[in-house]
Amino acid sequence: MGDRTVASFWAGLYGIGKITPPFQPQAHTLYSPARDGPSYISAPGAERQRGFRYEIASHWALYEPFAKAGSASTLGSPCATSLRVLPSD
Repeated sequence: MGDRTVASFWAGLYGIGKITPPFQPQAHTLYSPARDGPSYISAPGAERQRGFRYEIASHWALYEPFAKAGSASTLGSPCATSLRVLPSD
């Protein structure tokens, strides 16, 4: 893989948590039409869960694929550590 491909891949992974409901309302004018659309689904109140930050969502979403690839297979990994600090409410 070329440098540009690798950089694009990591940039995409970096931003994956930004699709979460708590992050999206930061751009209210862009988010409102998406939120009000018929295909948007989120749990009631999800937008107000400020403790569920986008970087935590990224770690949560990527832990299993990385573990399967052999990257995050121990409980001491950064992904596993962030999973242990997820807010309970």
